[in-house]
Amino acid sequence: QTNLKIIDSSDEQTGKIISTRVTGLINERNANLEIDAGTYKTTVNNAFAIENNGTMKINYAKVEGTNTALKNKGTLTIDDITIEESAIGISTSGGTITINNGNITTSDIGITRDGGTVVINNGTIYGTNYGLGGHGGYVTLNNGLIKSTDNNAIYTYDGIITNIAQISDDSD
Repeated sequence: QTNLKIIDSSDEQTGKIISTRVTGLINERNANLEIDAGTYKTTVNNAFAIENNGTMKINYAKVEGTNTALKNKGTLTIDDITIEESAIGISTSGGTITINNGNITTSDIGITRDGGTVVINNGTIYGTNYGLGGHGGYVTLNNGLIKSTDNNAIYTYDGIITNIAQISDDSD
C-alpha cells in the first residue's frame, strides 16, 4: 500500500499542479493520499484535475477542470475545498465523499453522482444547471446550501436524499 502527502509549504500557499495533457493527479486503489493546500488544475476536456480511486483526504485545495474538476470512485474526505471554473465540480461513481466546508461553483452541475454516498457538512454547492444531479446512492446535507439558477437545485432519480436544510433554484 502506498502512502503520500502533498504539502504546499509556500507562505502564500500558491503552489500549483497544472495538467495540460492528461489527468493531473491520480490516486489509485489501495493508495492513501493526503493533500495540504495548493491549486490543482487540468486544461484537458476529457481529464480531471484530481481522480481518486483509493483513500484521499483534502485538508484544503483549490481545484479547477475544463470539464470535471474531481472524479471519485474511492473514499474521499474533504475538510475545505474551492472548486471553480469547471463544468462539473465533483463526479462520483460509487465510493464515499464527505465534504466538511467547501464552495463548489460550476457552469453545469455542482456534484453529479452515479451511486455511492455523499455527505455535505457546511458547504455551498452551486451549478448553473443543477446543484446536485444524478441517480442512485445516498446524499445527506447538514447545514449547507445547494443552489441552481437555470434548472433544479436538486435533480435525482432513484436513491435517497436526507436532511435537506436549504435549497434554492433561483438567482438570489
